[in-house]
Amino acid sequence: MFSPIWAFTIRKTWLARAQLANQICRIIESRGLTQTRAAELLRLDQPKISALMHGKLKGISVERLIRCLNDLGQEVEIIVPPCPCVPPIGAFHSR
Repeated sequence: MFSPIWAFTIRKTWLARAQLANQICRIIESRGLTQTRAAELLRLDQPKISALMHGKLKGISVERLIRCLNDLGQEVEIIVPPCPCVPPIGAFHSR
């Protein structure tokens, strides 16, 4: 059985990958790139680009997606807000 915190982390990771992939797809489409040309620019093979364009992200890490955005001339900024589901380390709760 998975802990709620672990499940929350998996959902957030999936969401981050989906958002990064969406941005990559938007750039590819806005530039009118073929999948073959996009594969050359992003140092991936064409079937991987096809999968990405169809939302199939299995086997593509957040790090790899960030590198793809960098290869497309984009900067990626990561913002880390406090997680509402985890109390801060050293937090004290009394009853």
